[in-house]
Amino acid sequence: TSSRPPRRELLGILLLAAAGAGLVLLAMRQGWAHVRIEAPRPLPTSAATVSGENLVPAASPLAIAALAGLTAVLATRRMLRRIVGLVLVIFGAGIALAVGVSISAADILAAVSGSAGPATGAGAGNAPGSVTGGTQNTTIAPVTGFPGHATLAALPWRGAALVGALLVVAAGVLVMWRAD
Repeated sequence: TSSRPPRRELLGILLLAAAGAGLVLLAMRQGWAHVRIEAPRPLPTSAATVSGENLVPAASPLAIAALAGLTAVLATRRMLRRIVGLVLVIFGAGIALAVGVSISAADILAAVSGSAGPATGAGAGNAPGSVTGGTQNTTIAPVTGFPGHATLAALPWRGAALVGALLVVAAGVLVMWRAD
């Protein structure tokens, strides 16, 4: 009798990883923050929605890499498959780490203004005015010079991305454990 895991078990593991990566990709495309800029009258008030991809740019590529890693699971056996499982664990942990990092009002402003990467300076990181999760409002002074209001409303989507990352990690662990 073969110690190779049954096809059904391998299919379940692959579906687990695909569901996790898909959940991350779905969550990253959703609006995680809103910026409302109050311009003096008669100028109109403007509003912008910031997606998770703009706030956490590393998560989507890691999820796509995890999906690509699923083909490597199918194409490998034994030790190479265990290595691929470890890589899936690393991708999932990277997604969880990226999604779990504090998002500041400066990060939201940088995403709205089209800057790449996290913002630095006042309001970044865990400094006063940083936004860590849930729904939190922070007054900011956007690029226009008019006062603005940043609201981080990422809780359901941020949590979904975290769950997706954990599913990818779980699938990677199962691949390493059951690889033959």
